Amino acid sequence: MGLILSLDNSIHSFNRAGFVGLLDQYTGAAAAYSLRRLSVNTTNVVRVRRSSDNAEADFTADEITDGTLLAWVGNTASDNGFVTTWYDQSGNSNDATQGTAANQPKIVDAGGLIISNGYTVIEYDGTNDNLTTSLTATGTMLMSGSDGGDFYEVAISGSYNLLADASLTDHPLRESIRVIWSSSLTTAQKTAIENLITYTDWDFSDVTSFIRYWFSRNEITQFPLIDISSGTVFNNAWRNCSSLTTFPLLDVSSGSDFIAAWRDCNSLTSFPKLNLSSGTAFSNTWLNCSSLTDFPANMFDSVTATNFTSAFTSTNLSSQSIENIVVSIDTAGQINGTLNITGGGNSTTATAQTAIDNLRGRGWTVTVPDGY
Repeated sequence: MGLILSLDNSIHSFNRAGFVGLLDQYTGAAAAYSLRRLSVNTTNVVRVRRSSDNAEADFTADEITDGTLLAWVGNTASDNGFVTTWYDQSGNSNDATQGTAANQPKIVDAGGLIISNGYTVIEYDGTNDNLTTSLTATGTMLMSGSDGGDFYEVAISGSYNLLADASLTDHPLRESIRVIWSSSLTTAQKTAIENLITYTDWDFSDVTSFIRYWFSRNEITQFPLIDISSGTVFNNAWRNCSSLTTFPLLDVSSGSDFIAAWRDCNSLTSFPKLNLSSGTAFSNTWLNCSSLTDFPANMFDSVTATNFTSAFTSTNLSSQSIENIVVSIDTAGQINGTLNITGGGNSTTATAQTAIDNLRGRGWTVTVPDGY
């Protein structure tokens, strides 16, 4: 099985006279895309179309950073540069291209390079931008966590686009490197490669909608503690991550839409106490989380949400967890809502029944496993 390394990062700098790139030290890459030079044999790394006259030209890594690219594109507010080709540095000619102008990602915006964490990046618009290749690959992608030390692996198989779906992205919209090895790497090799990377945080600063970002990534077992604090929409974000056994204490305090966010995560046994205070929609949120037994108290104390339709359908919540949920929603004080908790057959406590009575008295429809 091959390996994909997909990180928003930079390779350590080497002396130009004695340059040794990542691909020179670790051979066998099926494809390699970067705005940095990854091999001693690398010449052009990217082809760019400028907005002023739609002319196209190739650029080396040095020409991106030394002012050559900007001088060619232009440096006024109306000058933009778009990537038409991201050259494969592996030597296998698996270039990633986009022939449709409207779908080409940017590298120059309003006369300036697009920078993320101090490094030049390619920026997708999250709507229709994409770069595609004729490469057919089966492998594993390592994604960096916020501290550069946590990773989760994502499998791919088949024909390959740099974005699986241009409108439903599964990685940040800014990118600087992606390498696909055609054979497996040993743990020692992976560690050595990681040591060549200057890690920077995944840049989600411009991302507010995480709709389906990690949808059906059923090979993920541990999710990294990344910064998604700008997110407001988490609709289906982690749906069907069926191998995810735990979930980190992420900052989702700005989130309003959590519809089906963790639906079908059927290996989750517990859930952290996230700040869901801005949440307004929770239908199907934990639907079919059939192993979920432990859920924290006070999660919904201050939410204005009333739509918990099928939020906890087909779960296996303990009696205490059911109490935690209904008491918290009762505490929020909202009227005329719907709350569905089924599965597991666990009985409701006296405290839970009091909260359920209060909710029904305010027009709520509430279903619980023991039929109370």
